[in-house]
Amino acid sequence: MIFFDLDGTLLDFKGAEFRGVQAFHLEHGSNLGLTVDLMEFYQEWCQIGKKHYIRFLQGELTFRQQQIERIKNWLKGLRMRQRRSIFSDM
Repeated sequence: MIFFDLDGTLLDFKGAEFRGVQAFHLEHGSNLGLTVDLMEFYQEWCQIGKKHYIRFLQGELTFRQQQIERIKNWLKGLRMRQRRSIFSDM
């Protein structure tokens, strides 16, 4: 039997994703020097995730590779924001 969960009633992926991002933000945000609030962080995470998930669906990346690329992409953006912040304080 195959089930299609088009409306998110069987699995709440977005809710689980948000709770995971929220936990990460709370646990690691201050250590990483995050200056964005939770909602901005979540929106950025979703944009990056979508980009690499599409690459996975197109066969460009394995599932594991898309997870790695998502984190690398996010860390690159974090470093760029931190550099801008340092120079804006001068």
